[in-house]
Amino acid sequence: MRITLRPDGSDDALESHRPKAPIDWELVTMGTWSQSPYHGGAIMYLLANPHPGKWLLQSGEWSDEENEFNDATDYDRIVAIAEDVPAEHTATQVARMLYDAWIASKRAKVITEQELEGLLDLDA
Repeated sequence: MRITLRPDGSDDALESHRPKAPIDWELVTMGTWSQSPYHGGAIMYLLANPHPGKWLLQSGEWSDEENEFNDATDYDRIVAIAEDVPAEHTATQVARMLYDAWIASKRAKVITEQELEGLLDLDA
């Protein structure tokens, strides 16, 4: 199994893995993040399985300063990909692996208060 994380900066290299046809995304978790008392927002992580053995983790985030707080369409980014995943892995297991790898990279906005569990119940 191979996990690839989104590189630093504005490089959206992983977006080339996004399928052209619509796919079903399942909520991994959703909550709020905060970088300071003056800058925070909401973030959600979603998981998709576009074909056997391949899983995508996408983040969608908003800052508190934005007018359209409930529209993440401009902020959806694939942040992690798992390839060659054995068929016996469940969505929850893959979600945990990808989410943990993304958080460990120190580039993720960390959920400080969970609003919705989805596949993962976090100890925020």
